[in-house]
Amino acid sequence: MNQDGIVLVNSDGKVVENSIKNNLRAGILTASKTKTLIDANVIEDNLVSGVVIKDPSMPILRRNQIQKNFY
Repeated sequence: MNQDGIVLVNSDGKVVENSIKNNLRAGILTASKTKTLIDANVIEDNLVSGVVIKDPSMPILRRNQIQKNFY
């Protein structure tokens, strides 16, 4: 079990077709100008939140199943 599943800091690129589950905080956390495409992932059963977006990040989220997270 991780604190956060995937952490993206000042990142470009893609996070596609992953199963992101059972983390202690967030399934995905973005920070510092991240512009990553986050597409077609299953993000569930994380103890705090499915996705946390910290300013000034602007990720693109498409077709994700975000379910059964605390928030």
